Amino acid sequence: MNPRPRPPWCDVTASLDRYDERAARAAVTEWIDEFMPRHIPRVKGRPVLRDAGTWHRRLDHVLARVVGPWYGVGAWRVGNESFGGCFCHSFVSEYVTEPRREGVRRGAAWVLAEVDTMRACLREFGLVFAQFDDPRDPGDRAAAMSATLGQLFDTVADRTSCNGAWHRFVVDGAAWLLDARRIESPPVLHALIEASIAGECSDFLPVPRLARNRLCCDLATVFVVADS
Repeated sequence: MNPRPRPPWCDVTASLDRYDERAARAAVTEWIDEFMPRHIPRVKGRPVLRDAGTWHRRLDHVLARVVGPWYGVGAWRVGNESFGGCFCHSFVSEYVTEPRREGVRRGAAWVLAEVDTMRACLREFGLVFAQFDDPRDPGDRAAAMSATLGQLFDTVADRTSCNGAWHRFVVDGAAWLLDARRIESPPVLHALIEASIAGECSDFLPVPRLARNRLCCDLATVFVVADS
């Protein structure tokens, strides 16, 4: 699917509140049952779905309608390999379970479980944002903002176990923090956030505590200045 713009944080929280798990499960189950290939060949005993990327994108379109505006933004999609497994192996392995009815059920359950892990992370973002008390003194505000950014790092690291390019979700969390606090954030500031976080993070590895604290302090100072 085409890259989706990051929605305002208020739209994210509204979609989390109105999410209908039963409707989502029904939509995913119906799509899998109607459109997924009946036969998936095996290569050396492993099921191989041809054009898996195309099928993945088709599923994304279904989920974008029933999950909310955050779905499909950046890496916020099932099978992103940070919050769970991959589509071409994990989903397909569940789907080829026999009998087919059970495979459809298990495939849909895998999809909904992936959605739930991301929703839980976004919910935790909201809790982190709510704890920021926004002191008036610029120094105190920078310190509080730095602590909040550190909590975002910890939230994503804990939820993803630092699998894959996990830093992408920290970048989105920082951008949504600015939006939640109504801090003006022009594109140049978003570019700085992404470059700064990507420069300190490595796939599959946590950021050393000292480096993480320094990064959070530096970003917090920039955020406070941007809001002054």
